[in-house]
Amino acid sequence: MKISFWRRTKIVGMAKKLCAIFVVFFSCMCNAYASVESGFDKGINYEMQYPLVYTENKSAQDKINQDIYRYIAKFKTDYNNGEFFKGWFKYDVRYEDDKLLSLTIYDGRYRGGAHEHYRIYGLVYDKRTGK
Repeated sequence: MKISFWRRTKIVGMAKKLCAIFVVFFSCMCNAYASVESGFDKGINYEMQYPLVYTENKSAQDKINQDIYRYIAKFKTDYNNGEFFKGWFKYDVRYEDDKLLSLTIYDGRYRGGAHEHYRIYGLVYDKRTGK
């Protein structure tokens, strides 16, 4: 079965348009807006690198950052109260899709003795609600 030149050209043109539509559609679908930047703090015997989360939903963004701040504040309060005398605080983004953001927070404290004490927190947030 032969297809005429014009019909073949029309089919190829339609296929190209469909491919372009799929590329635009899927790239828009996959690009959920959430940005995680690093905040820094340094004291005499501690260093902190903590996440600052920005989302499209300001209310969700505030809830997420308020929750993260609890861990930051606890670390600094414990340091200032002499619960440890050397420490570090850092994070990793473990997973992100259009709905969820997963972070791991690492909290290391040296209180004296042979070893540091580590705390690892796994945090998962819904970027739409902040919960």
